[in-house]
Amino acid sequence: MDCHAEPLRQESLAQTFDRVLSRTDGDATALTLGALVDTLGTRGVGLLLLILSLPSALPIPAPGYSTPFGLAIALLALQLLFHRKQLWLPANLRQRNIKNETAQKLRTAGLRVFDKTERLIRPRWRWMLTPVSRTVLSTAILIMGILMILPIPLTNTVPAIVVFIISLSLAEEDGLWSVAGLLLGALAVLFYAALITMILIYGPEILDEIKSWMLAG
Repeated sequence: MDCHAEPLRQESLAQTFDRVLSRTDGDATALTLGALVDTLGTRGVGLLLLILSLPSALPIPAPGYSTPFGLAIALLALQLLFHRKQLWLPANLRQRNIKNETAQKLRTAGLRVFDKTERLIRPRWRWMLTPVSRTVLSTAILIMGILMILPIPLTNTVPAIVVFIISLSLAEEDGLWSVAGLLLGALAVLFYAALITMILIYGPEILDEIKSWMLAG
């Protein structure tokens, strides 16, 4: 089975999303990243990446998830690039819990997004979903995952949105959204390049000024 295999279409993306996250509703056992990977597998990698990007993309109040989820996104994207037949995460990430409360926040927020976007997303521009194009998209996801890990305050939202858009385009076979994700990703890279340049010139204390400016805005 190829990491780039098309997802099964017995149910819609929103239905699969709801089914996976609703398992934690009223359940005392928290959902782990390992269980999420095992449940969705390679055929649900688009949805898997989408779920991992949600807390930072919306953003949903879920402190402590940005770094491990960014790392998981980067590792999964790397495996897409090398066409792994079975997705892998290190043990410490597999055992990472998604609290029931957080899972239900993800479920509620995600279904709200699906409700607003379902009429805008459809299979089209499939030339953007060829093996070569998927390699470009996987590289973009890898870069965004790495950017999410960087310890720069209030800057992980845009990379997460890029992952969300590209993952949605892969899951729903919409090449137009893939292009939109790549363009936004290019802007994110330019933003981070400018930010790192400012840190090198003015020192790390510039981050405090930027944080104050962003919060004030």
